[in-house]
Amino acid sequence: MGAVQHVVGVYLLRIWNRDSCSGESEYQLVLKGAAYDDAAQGEAFRAIKAASPRAQVGSAYGVAPGYPKTDSEADKAATARYHAMNNVFQLHAAYYGEYPKAFVGEPPYEQMGFKAGDGAIMKVPLDWVGFHYYTRRIVSDAGGAKGAACTMERRSKRTREIRTGAIHTRASTR
Repeated sequence: MGAVQHVVGVYLLRIWNRDSCSGESEYQLVLKGAAYDDAAQGEAFRAIKAASPRAQVGSAYGVAPGYPKTDSEADKAATARYHAMNNVFQLHAAYYGEYPKAFVGEPPYEQMGFKAGDGAIMKVPLDWVGFHYYTRRIVSDAGGAKGAACTMERRSKRTREIRTGAIHTRASTR
C-alpha cells in the first residue's frame, strides 16, 4: 500500500506543478487526487487481504509537527488545520472513513468528487502504521482564505515556494 500511496503522491505533486486544461483549479485537482488516493488505499488493502489473508498490511505516513507562529487563537486554529491536513488526513480517512477537520468549514466533499459509499471504501483496519518526519513547521493563519487557510514555514538548504489554494508553504534557508 505504501507503493500505491507513493505513486498517487507523485501524481499529486505533478498536478501541483502544472496548468489545468480542464478548467479546474490545481487545488480542486489535488482534492480529487487525495480522495482517489484514499479510495485506492482501501481497495489495495482489500485486494492484498483477499490474495493473502494472513498478510500484515499497513501504511507509512510522512508527518511534520506544526507549531503556531504566535499565541493568537487564529494561529492555533491554523496549526490544528495544518496538522489535520498534512499529518493525519489519510490516516484519519483510513481509520474512520471520513476526513478530519482540516478545512475552514466543512470538508469540500463535492470538490473532491466524494460520493455516497466512498467512506466505507476508504475505511480499513490497518494492521500497522508507520510514521517518519524530518522537519517541523511554523504555522500562521492565512487571514480569511478558503481551504486549509494557513501559512507554513520550514527550514531547509534552499528556498522554495508551493502555492495550492489557500495553503502556502515556504522553505527558507537558515
